[in-house]
Amino acid sequence: MIAFLSKLMSSESCKNFQFDNIHTIEGKCLIAVLSKLIGLTILFGSIIIKVPQIVVLYRNWSSIGINPLSILFETISGILLIFYCRINQFELISYGEIISLFFQNVIILYLILIINKKSQQIIFLTSSLVLVFSFLFVDIFTKEFIYVAYLYLTFPLSMTGKLLQLYTLFKSGDARNYSIFTSLLMPIGSVARICTTIVEHNDLLMIISHTIPAILNFCMLGLCVKYSINSKDSKRI
Repeated sequence: MIAFLSKLMSSESCKNFQFDNIHTIEGKCLIAVLSKLIGLTILFGSIIIKVPQIVVLYRNWSSIGINPLSILFETISGILLIFYCRINQFELISYGEIISLFFQNVIILYLILIINKKSQQIIFLTSSLVLVFSFLFVDIFTKEFIYVAYLYLTFPLSMTGKLLQLYTLFKSGDARNYSIFTSLLMPIGSVARICTTIVEHNDLLMIISHTIPAILNFCMLGLCVKYSINSKDSKRI
């Protein structure tokens, strides 16, 4: 417990406590510690955040209303964000949920492809994942390349994916294959991550990459609630 608290107090705001104005530093240190705690909550919560969505898809054995391109774009965007955070040596606590969401999105993608019997796409997805992990562990890309890719691809992919999903859901008018639990926690988690990013890194690119999806996640939640009355015949979580 002591080691855990020491880790939380290891930021510059807390290290300089004895040397600066006591009132100013206490406030900064408290904010830093709260940010770390929120980051840990996001990290642990992200481990199960899309599990209900996976369960709903499996129980209904249908992907109606879900756009696979949206999940794919979100997955690619997450990969770029992981590369960006890793090459900038950010703490795992500041982007760990992206890793969790990546694996859960991959499971959802596989599930959608299996449900729709897309064997060729399954092979392609598997090959692509193997290639991506190879690049991740050998550090083949330069920091400049990752920065440019993150700047010009992450935000457009994330926004396009969310808009595609909103359009698909709006067009189908059917939210039976959506988990209300997942739809509720996604925007809440995005807002929390915006706060921790501002406190810990103040990285404008990361702030933007979390802000737009947060807004679109709230729109998604609104549509899910609106169409939930049409999903009485499906098992939902």
